[in-house]
Amino acid sequence: MERIKDLSKQWQQMGMACQRLSANLKNYLKTIEKQANPFVLEGIIKEAQKEYHKIKKINETLELSQNFFQQAKGEINRQIEAYRTRLGSILATQLPDIKI
Repeated sequence: MERIKDLSKQWQQMGMACQRLSANLKNYLKTIEKQANPFVLEGIIKEAQKEYHKIKKINETLELSQNFFQQAKGEINRQIEAYRTRLGSILATQLPDIKI
């Protein structure tokens, strides 16, 4: 359960980083149009780069997510098979008693 919470938090942080990077790029374009001070542009680019470096970690998050999905599918399939086996044994014990 904790692992799911961690993955969820990582994806949320990635989403926020993407939004901030997008906002920084839009701000950069607006600032260029206003022909603003180059030091302001430098600050905007530095902020955008920080977000970019956070987003670069997405490969790690993707890999962790893929591993989680594979393990979860395996566990679900085991549970389904156990359920089918249990259902089959119940039917097998009750089938002789069913009169047609």
